[in-house]
Amino acid sequence: MFYRVVTNYQDATYTGHVALRALVPFARVPKAIAADPYALYVGAGRSLIHYPLRSQATMNLLGNAQAPQWEAEGWSIPATVAEFLGLFEDFPEPVRELIAAIPEQALFKWGL
Repeated sequence: MFYRVVTNYQDATYTGHVALRALVPFARVPKAIAADPYALYVGAGRSLIHYPLRSQATMNLLGNAQAPQWEAEGWSIPATVAEFLGLFEDFPEPVRELIAAIPEQALFKWGL
């Protein structure tokens, strides 16, 4: 086994991007998204991907957006649907419907 000694250690710094992730029960997924469940959307400073899990029982949803500041360290900080919608308000309607379908307390965020 080999070990690498780090001699120029630096603290992590916030990149200016935040990731948001949710698992949405497939029964709540909009019909337009369910008909084409694998998709990647890219916009100015943002991206969003969704794909089914567990034999299409759950939809995984991951958004990445620019955010000027970050308030805490961690990868499981609760986020709100309103916050997610605000970052992706100009994305296509089915995407916004999918975001709106996220169950309460099923949305988390972390600074990158």
